[in-house]
Amino acid sequence: MNSTYSWCVIILAYNEAATLDEVVAKTIPVLESITPNFSILIVNDGSTDGTRQVADRLVASDQRVKVIHHETNRGIGHGLRSGYANAAGDIVGMIPADGQFDSEELKGFLPELDGYDVFSSYRKERNYTAFRTLVTATNRLLIRWLFGLRIKDINWVKFYKKWLLDTVEIQSISPMVETELVVKSIRFHGARLLERESTYHPRSAGKARGASFRHVFRSLLDLFTFYRSL
Repeated sequence: MNSTYSWCVIILAYNEAATLDEVVAKTIPVLESITPNFSILIVNDGSTDGTRQVADRLVASDQRVKVIHHETNRGIGHGLRSGYANAAGDIVGMIPADGQFDSEELKGFLPELDGYDVFSSYRKERNYTAFRTLVTATNRLLIRWLFGLRIKDINWVKFYKKWLLDTVEIQSISPMVETELVVKSIRFHGARLLERESTYHPRSAGKARGASFRHVFRSLLDLFTFYRSL
């Protein structure tokens, strides 16, 4: 089934030289099977391990692959904002460069593209530490309590109709970007949300950084700042 929509897949990478090549190689044929009109936008967030060189090589080998380089590591929030601001396509979303999301799963959204505006994957199985499990559960409860939004996994892979990215004004600069975008899309712009189960694959290389205390603290500050602004 081919999509009549153009697609842009953003790949957010920080020190993922060991996996970025493979993720792009797997994503390209998936997108080719979905639509003839697609692009891949790599956001290299100040990597120091050779990710820049890998990304530049991928861009040189395929005109459908683009890259944005942050000269310093600015964090997940800035990476998301850079990607969303520079993406070109009717359907836009971010996948990680660590290989934990299988881009084949994007095909599951195809039959529902006309009926929804936000396409959210939630992780079925997670080999989390106790700390990260607590953070995830607390985040889910806070979002339900503060915004009345029941969503299974706010911080996993999401794709959006581009009109939402062009309409919603994002203030956050932490990983809370995704929360703000989903809440505003649904509450203020009538966006329709579709959730699908996703398999969470183990890393083959590299180190997870998304649930550090610094990221969690900044996200909580952003969450309550956003709530007070509504």
